[in-house]
Amino acid sequence: QEVRLVCGEDPPTVTDLPNLPYTRAVLDETLRLYPSLWAFSRRAEADDVVCGYHIPKGARLLISPYIVHRQAAYWSEPECFKPERFLGDTDPLPDSYIPFGIGPRQCIGKRFALLEAQIMLAMIVNQFTLLPESQDENPVSSSTTLTPTHSIEVKLKTR
Repeated sequence: QEVRLVCGEDPPTVTDLPNLPYTRAVLDETLRLYPSLWAFSRRAEADDVVCGYHIPKGARLLISPYIVHRQAAYWSEPECFKPERFLGDTDPLPDSYIPFGIGPRQCIGKRFALLEAQIMLAMIVNQFTLLPESQDENPVSSSTTLTPTHSIEVKLKTR
């Protein structure tokens, strides 16, 4: 409905994106549950203590957005798909939403990827209704990125 109200029958453009907050929230919530990288590493620059554990300088740490994004301490109902959590005035707690990494080594393509994905999502929902062929849960396997274990089949119904 949002895309139809903003774009009508026309394809969405970059200038439409600020007027598509729910579309962006759907994208953000999808990336929360299925981040582009399920884990990445960083090296400790100095000795530190994290949650009572001593981290020596030079230690390699594994950070998992997939796990961080599912922590009840940061997210209410963390396993539920709720795009509304990205609407309004509340932002996620610092460092609790990291689908493209964090810090100076954050993915350089983040802004372009989000822009491109939001336009594609708006184009798809403006032209089609997506009907899942199966209600089965589709587990993911982890290699470099998260990948569905089997194909996700949908029917496209023209609007």
